[in-house]
Amino acid sequence: AAVSGAVSYSLDYKLNSSATWTNFSTTLAGTSANLTGLTAGSLYDWRVSTNCSSGTSAYASAQFTTTTAATCNVPTGLGASAITATGATLGWTAVSGATGYNVQYRVVGASTWTSATSATNSLVLSTLTASTNYEFQVQTVCSATSTSAFSASATFTTAAAGTCSNNF
Repeated sequence: AAVSGAVSYSLDYKLNSSATWTNFSTTLAGTSANLTGLTAGSLYDWRVSTNCSSGTSAYASAQFTTTTAATCNVPTGLGASAITATGATLGWTAVSGATGYNVQYRVVGASTWTSATSATNSLVLSTLTASTNYEFQVQTVCSATSTSAFSASATFTTAAAGTCSNNF
């Protein structure tokens, strides 16, 4: 809550196990602060003092615990649909908390994967080879620093190339 006569506030915080305080701001204008870069599932100490025109108050202190980071789950339910001679739509069950997906696919037995990304739980491929067995895997992206492992591979076979015949 705001303190009558306050010009600004000073806020410090630290991991409970640390001896070193980090100063958030020497001139915090409001009565709240958004701390970033904290360690998930950790106990923190924080303290705040009021800066008034007549001086600075003693620190008031408290503690908080950050939440445990959500698990970035591996996608399941992989399958292919709308399969043609040169394309297929890859799909999988959406993962809660996902911001996107990394997909890798290759001809079964090939040593090199082709990588792609998708913002949703599907990806349309359009440059495949007819009558060929493919495999693909999907990885969930939950944040810039949190991804799941890749899923087990799912396979599909592209359709045979169409033939044109002359029936005269």
